[in-house]
Amino acid sequence: MQDVSPERLRRFFYQTDQGYQISKAIRNLCVFARQNLIKDPPFSRMDLISCRNLMIYFGPMLQKKALPILHYALNRLGYLMLGRSESIGEFANLFTLIDKSSRIYSKKTSSSDLHFDGSGVL
Repeated sequence: MQDVSPERLRRFFYQTDQGYQISKAIRNLCVFARQNLIKDPPFSRMDLISCRNLMIYFGPMLQKKALPILHYALNRLGYLMLGRSESIGEFANLFTLIDKSSRIYSKKTSSSDLHFDGSGVL
């Protein structure tokens, strides 16, 4: 609340006994769903993907599989947010670093060769 302007609090939140809650109109703009990043076909045309502190639990093989999937899922002007101890590794061809301290990347345009079978991404 201390970092949100009074105008934004008024427009996008409502006050509860415990503090503030985001308005239903904003919640309806978001999709909340369980997804196996490696096995399920990715969502597409996402504006923002936040994977803070996810990649640290993946070994190098899963990271190499996950980052192209995340790139595919983002729209042309999409952003990827990683945790402070995470990076895109060898995928500088897919992402541009926007903010180093916050680990925010934007999608670079490239052709994506993701293919799916019944068990996940190939």
